[in-house]
Amino acid sequence: MRLMNEGFKLSTADCVLPISDDIELDKDTLTIAYGCMKENYPDFDGIVGIKQRGLDNKTGVLLIGSKFLDRFPERMAFCPIYKGLYCDTELAEYAQSVDKFTYCDKAVVTHYHPSLYPNKKDETHDIGRQYKVQDINNWDRRRAKGLLWGRSFEL
Repeated sequence: MRLMNEGFKLSTADCVLPISDDIELDKDTLTIAYGCMKENYPDFDGIVGIKQRGLDNKTGVLLIGSKFLDRFPERMAFCPIYKGLYCDTELAEYAQSVDKFTYCDKAVVTHYHPSLYPNKKDETHDIGRQYKVQDINNWDRRRAKGLLWGRSFEL
């Protein structure tokens, strides 16, 4: 997630869509998601969740507004304690808690997640999963302490 945070810091765009190499955007996904962002957050102070075909996860693919990124020190929107999992979920939870999250089911991606596409499992997936237990433990500890990245920046 360190590289994603570095990208946020350097971005000059209205909004960013951090995705991995196992996500394929439908033809009009960016146009639709950007329209949803402009309609709901014309100042780009919000997040738009994008539908993942076949998955019931409204927070796994996020279009993040530039002004929303400015809420975080050095635009570090993904909690740096996570290595591969939960950073998007925690970010979306924070956005929901400050009424800055909108889900757009008209913007659609295909996430070639091994649970749906076992033949698409690749090295990138394996690398991220080596930290799965650590990320789950960090998630559980943060929930138990009531920590939410954005509301506080305690690790």
